Amino acid sequence: MSEIYLSKEQLFSYTDWNAKSKEYINSLPEKAPLLDIAKVYFEKVNNFYLWYENRNFEIFKCEFEELIN
Repeated sequence: MSEIYLSKEQLFSYTDWNAKSKEYINSLPEKAPLLDIAKVYFEKVNNFYLWYENRNFEIFKCEFEELIN
């Protein structure tokens, strides 16, 4: 199986990272597997959308109940 690695040098060639991003990049090994980075990103995005969906159900609970009934 082939893997793709990103080096910190490659990642820091982009200069507009915010402080949290820089902190994350610095926590990576010198050569980080792209798949590992993608998994972390997916998890964060997925958790946001789960939170967003649940929050909408909380906010519009009455409206959803009316729609169902």
